[in-house]
Amino acid sequence: MNSGLDNKKEKAASHLKPTKGQVRTELHYYLVTFFWLVDDF
Repeated sequence: MNSGLDNKKEKAASHLKPTKGQVRTELHYYLVTFFWLVDDF
């Protein structure tokens, strides 16, 4: 029983944790949006 619960917890944790690639693209997207907004002013 315990091993089954541990597996579920591990799967949930890995699912919630974004990969470094995803974080990088999100940061890049925010930076581009930020500079685009600043350019507008």
